[in-house]
Amino acid sequence: MALNPFPDPTSFALDVPGGVTVQADGKVSLLRVIVSLKDGRVSVDYAVREEQKTAAGMARALRFDGLNGGTQFVCNGKVVEARGGVVPLSEE
Repeated sequence: MALNPFPDPTSFALDVPGGVTVQADGKVSLLRVIVSLKDGRVSVDYAVREEQKTAAGMARALRFDGLNGGTQFVCNGKVVEARGGVVPLSEE
């Protein structure tokens, strides 16, 4: 699990035991990422301030490398499709 508990934009990258890597395509605000290799599940919770939604340099997606096929991705409580290991970040 990795967590950014602050609303201030910051860079984000994560190396998970087992060879999985996670990289944001920009800066993130409030973020929690849980990678459960045993359960084949990735959970992402993400929130931004209103003015950050359209700010330049803010992340729009997370890229996951090294996961097995069939991994379930959940973003903000909803199952999402991760094409090419890319999970879109959205509050919707």
